[in-house]
Amino acid sequence: MKKKRLICLINIFIVSSLLACGGKEGGKSFFCRCIERFTLRGMEFGFTGLDLPKEAGCPFYLTITATKDDFSKEVFLKDASNTIEPKEIILKNGFWQGSITIKKSGTTSITVFYDKISSESRDFFVSPSFPARFIIQPESYLKVKPKGTITIIARLVDDYGNPIQGVKCRLKPIISEGKKGRLSSSFLTTDKNGEVSTIYTLPSYHLG
Repeated sequence: MKKKRLICLINIFIVSSLLACGGKEGGKSFFCRCIERFTLRGMEFGFTGLDLPKEAGCPFYLTITATKDDFSKEVFLKDASNTIEPKEIILKNGFWQGSITIKKSGTTSITVFYDKISSESRDFFVSPSFPARFIIQPESYLKVKPKGTITIIARLVDDYGNPIQGVKCRLKPIISEGKKGRLSSSFLTTDKNGEVSTIYTLPSYHLG
């Protein structure tokens, strides 16, 4: 008799706790979270649409699915560079399809997070966008004697600061006073860091 009564009390406790889980999402009890984690145990997320290389800043379509068909929750997205947008999406009935943007070039992957569950996609490559500007070093004026030399580094980047490799460039010194100095190299190709480097030798007199 005592045994039956104990089982009955346990059943009443479980039912009442389950009913309590029907309240607001933010008010979940520890017991409710445990039940949810138990029901979602072993769930994984899958990715479709990462076979081809992507371009930095260019939206691409991605499909994310959950192995639980009734999963309808908000999840969080993250990539290696933390530049992915959007960072939160909502799966409905275990499915989401939409547009994703990543602004950092290079090899990366996408991870989906929900509570203590996470799944990581395969690695894929994001190429730089179109060339946007050169970043020149040194950036400020330098005091250099006549016939002195300056090492000039020009870095070619896209709108998101990603270096662009393999672009042929021509460097040309322009001095308002008319007389030019000399570059050790004028025609160069950007390296893996998007950089070209040359040595500039000043004319034999001060330019004011």
